[in-house]
Amino acid sequence: MAERLEAKLAELRAERDMREAVLASLPAGIALLGSDLSIRHANDRFWSIAGVERPPGAAPRLHAARQPVLEAIASEAVKRGAAVRREASFYADERGEYEVAVVPVAHGEPPGAWLLTIEDLKPERAMARLRREFVANVSHELKTPLTSIRGFAETLLEGGLEDEANRGRFVETIRDQAVLLEAL
Repeated sequence: MAERLEAKLAELRAERDMREAVLASLPAGIALLGSDLSIRHANDRFWSIAGVERPPGAAPRLHAARQPVLEAIASEAVKRGAAVRREASFYADERGEYEVAVVPVAHGEPPGAWLLTIEDLKPERAMARLRREFVANVSHELKTPLTSIRGFAETLLEGGLEDEANRGRFVETIRDQAVLLEAL
């Protein structure tokens, strides 16, 4: 019986260690909260985003993270008894933009545990900026040859066809700009 108990304890420790490894590898900050906003568990990323070291002792309160916005969002979720998701700015080493979500872990009345997640919006915002810059650059690169094509075509239509000295150059410019568009 002692051997079975020891084997079961070893199995439980291995499962716990595996869950810890999974939580530690997530890019998001994760904290399991009680309804009283005590932190039952939090991964290292949570404490890193909050900009504080993990406090010693069991079940510190959420205010130990020193980010009032987290406490406000969690309090709102507990008060409503439903999930709350907000974008929030707070400072650790520098100002950061985050999406904070607090959702009930189990559907009970009232929920006894809450999962708080903090996701950094910096990568998402950087991608949006890159997308805007790309669209602006593509737009510019397409408009430049189109403007030349239109301008020279209008010139030809408004009497440039009779200008024997320049009409060949106008048509060549239109062709060159069309080739440039094709390459783009």
